[in-house]
Amino acid sequence: MIIHIDYSTGASGDKTLGALLELAEVLGLTTFAELQALIAQLLPDAAVCLHREKVVRGSVNASYLSVAEDAPPWRRWSQIRTLLEDAGASGLLGERTAARALTVFEAIAVAEAEVHGVELEQVHFHEIGAADSVVDIVGCCWLLERLAPSAVLATPLALGSGTVSFSHGTLPVPAPATARLVTGLPVCTGPLICGSSDADRDREGEGGAVGGHRDAGGHRDGSSV
Repeated sequence: MIIHIDYSTGASGDKTLGALLELAEVLGLTTFAELQALIAQLLPDAAVCLHREKVVRGSVNASYLSVAEDAPPWRRWSQIRTLLEDAGASGLLGERTAARALTVFEAIAVAEAEVHGVELEQVHFHEIGAADSVVDIVGCCWLLERLAPSAVLATPLALGSGTVSFSHGTLPVPAPATARLVTGLPVCTGPLICGSSDADRDREGEGGAVGGHRDAGGHRDGSSV
């Protein structure tokens, strides 16, 4: 099976998660209840609730997944790494899923370290460390393992423009860390993408390909920045 993702209208972790979940359900590979149970075991002390809502976007039915977390903490990269390593070792995620999620989070941590001029071990995540981002990234990696595609293909990433306000203040779009993550990827102008989404896109693992087409060897075609 080859998965193709259209990012011409932008990318986000929750939308990618919803799309992968629907595909896995259609193929009989998992259920929303299984995903809920996984998250409850992964973050047992975080009071996390995963909700699903059927929505219509552009006259097309879709699943919107949202995460509620009471008083979300700013988790450090070292905390996220330990969480995923433990989940992989215990068999909760499986080694391949844990390794893929670690690769995604490490890419984000490296970009944040470069932007803020700190050592990698000193990186602490703000929005990206909240449960919703953990759920988006881990959930996508877990579903990709269930789907087991021979390749993941995608259109160029729509970068967006303007400014965005969050914990670091008001920054240009794409934000500096996101800009570093998409370096080398085929991009185009268009709606927003977020850091968790494009890190996930470029680091799908074996046979992965996002941000342009790649073959099974991981080679990407198309223009890049």
